[in-house]
Amino acid sequence: MSRLLTRGGRPWGLRWRSSVNYLTFVVSLGIGADTLIYSLPVAVIPFQLAEWGYMDLSSRTGWLLFAFASGICIGTPLAAWLSERYKTRRLPMLAAIVALIGSIIMFMLAPNYVLLVVARVLQGVSSAVIWTVGVALICDAVPPNRVGQQMGTALIGLSLGSVAGPPIGGALYAKYGFYAPFYFGVALAMLDLVTRFLAIEPQDARKWVNHLSQLPTGNDSEEKSPDASGPVIPVPESDASGETVTDEVGSQRPILEMLRHRLTWVGAFNMLAYGMVGPSLNATLPLRLWDVFGFNSTIVGLIYIAIVVPTCFSGILSGRLADKFGSKWVAILCFAAAIPWSGLLIIPNLPLDIICLAWQSFFLNGCVSPVMRDFFTVAIEIKGVGFAHVYAIFNMSYAIGTPNMYDHLSHGWLAVCIFWIACTVSGVLVTFIFSDQTEKGAA
Repeated sequence: MSRLLTRGGRPWGLRWRSSVNYLTFVVSLGIGADTLIYSLPVAVIPFQLAEWGYMDLSSRTGWLLFAFASGICIGTPLAAWLSERYKTRRLPMLAAIVALIGSIIMFMLAPNYVLLVVARVLQGVSSAVIWTVGVALICDAVPPNRVGQQMGTALIGLSLGSVAGPPIGGALYAKYGFYAPFYFGVALAMLDLVTRFLAIEPQDARKWVNHLSQLPTGNDSEEKSPDASGPVIPVPESDASGETVTDEVGSQRPILEMLRHRLTWVGAFNMLAYGMVGPSLNATLPLRLWDVFGFNSTIVGLIYIAIVVPTCFSGILSGRLADKFGSKWVAILCFAAAIPWSGLLIIPNLPLDIICLAWQSFFLNGCVSPVMRDFFTVAIEIKGVGFAHVYAIFNMSYAIGTPNMYDHLSHGWLAVCIFWIACTVSGVLVTFIFSDQTEKGAA
């Protein structure tokens, strides 16, 4: 049914539905939709909570971010295990979108703060699957020498979702009320569901193709695409019934080896440092703009556009550089370049703040593609470790970083800026000291 079969049983649109570009588009759209739906209420939540009569708005907003992160931590291990155990990406992704739609509706209709938290946890579980399984799908389809570039392309969805969410949410909230942003989110999730329904996984597409060279083969067991260099990526064997044999993948030994790999911990720490900045910005910036400049949700949303638009390009650029030169120095450069902009944010000047936030976001977003490439390297170097396993570590590391200090300290904004500087400096030091250039072996 899902394959829209034509005569002879061959899926309609096999080539484009299983192509690297389409699969990257699907993953990018999923990440973008998830991020947009996550960020739709960012410019709305503090104002809505104030309207409901709640106090400690930054703290309550921060707890909603923590609830989302908790959902990611709950859903990520399960998503990785199911995806690698049964060697399927499509079904978990479809289930995640359905759960995401349910979480949107629950959040929209929640009559109190407690149910807002529950809905945010459910959205975090959905997001865990969308990210972990989606990124693993790209790795299944892409040769090792293109991983950084394709990851950077997929991350355009992250930037666009971050750009579009706050202004759309703020404008719809101001014009039509609290429900309007969530109607938009449900519509976008339905579009994402359709594109995922059409996607054909590489392992399924190869059943209909005579020559492996006709399809992307980033995860073939014994053959690779002609332009792919580096280690061969193993695929578990299948028995006569077609069920995947996962003795090695399901065993504990490969997972322990993954946890002992240096790049696993470097990548996990860097995503933790990156995650410490992003969530705290989302929890703090709307209130900072409200407290200092008196801006409402609509203007806050528009300011987010100026901040996040540059990040649409940094992921692709850093991904290509990582493919060519290795991840270490690209990550160091991006972390280091973000440091001065965090320091300048201490000065309370709106034009300067917007410029600083834009450059800070540009360089921090550029850190993600090299980190993703490091995790890819771990997966291809350790036999029995699947892509979903390593990107589960990636996802959980990002989710842990949800600090909230703005309204708990007398000089909250100063503390936030210093905290951001500390995070980026630590990213530079850890990458310089503990990383190496072994990832270039996959380039």
